[in-house]
Amino acid sequence: MPQVWPDLNYVVGGASAGFARYTDEVRSRYLGADVAFFYRGISASEGIFTVPVAFADHQSCLIPDSLFYEFIDIDDENAKPVTMDKLEVGKKYELVISNHSGFYRYRMKDVLLVVGFHNATPMVEFQYRIDKTVSLMGEKTTEMALRTAADLTAKDCGFLLVDNSVYPDDENVQYVYIMEIDRVPQDLTEEKIYESLEKHLAEVNLSYGDKVKNGLIQPVKILFSQPETYVLYKEMMLRMGNSIAQLKPVTVIGNEQQKNFFFTLVDDFEEIKALCAR
Repeated sequence: MPQVWPDLNYVVGGASAGFARYTDEVRSRYLGADVAFFYRGISASEGIFTVPVAFADHQSCLIPDSLFYEFIDIDDENAKPVTMDKLEVGKKYELVISNHSGFYRYRMKDVLLVVGFHNATPMVEFQYRIDKTVSLMGEKTTEMALRTAADLTAKDCGFLLVDNSVYPDDENVQYVYIMEIDRVPQDLTEEKIYESLEKHLAEVNLSYGDKVKNGLIQPVKILFSQPETYVLYKEMMLRMGNSIAQLKPVTVIGNEQQKNFFFTLVDDFEEIKALCAR
């Protein structure tokens, strides 16, 4: 990009949480170290919730008069909603909104971490969506934990993780990871990927690790997507009339359409390795 636009100083977009791995790849492939990211804050069709106050910072500041906010402490099952003046640093809250469009005490299912204050206004960072949590036996593995385990596995094994999704297999009581990978080392084995992913899942969620150890959950299963599977999925969604602004990473496979699509486009690991050799 700097070769095409020599005066390019920064790019704007959503680049935290589920988009972070794409941000890193865009920087290494296209931007270089001198072009900054300006994260646009947290927004949705229901409203604009936060605004950034600094470059290259995932944290952003709540906009006090954008709409009316309430927050539910996700670690307290009996918690009552509180207003933004009652937020505590270090706690995670589900966002609840009321706005001029008619949404009244609408639970967004977005979890925000309070990281500090800008003057007297809370600074927050998006963490994950509650409806993307996987819980086969009450272990409650969050979208963020699922993503972190996959990213750590890619780092351990030395491949590029293009994208991944998790299918909660209720019938076999098992997490099924679908991974699209690239730049695969020739000495990498499927067993090494499996061992690394199982280890990191147990690290990011101790409850998951305990339940696998006790036989309540079966060890993780890994399937490998054919190259450009996730690009094809995005194109399919756009052709079906979905707005590109509403397309989110498919961290958790949540319906039959997604399941049929991704399970159809898997292949043998050795075949994938041959196609995607480093």
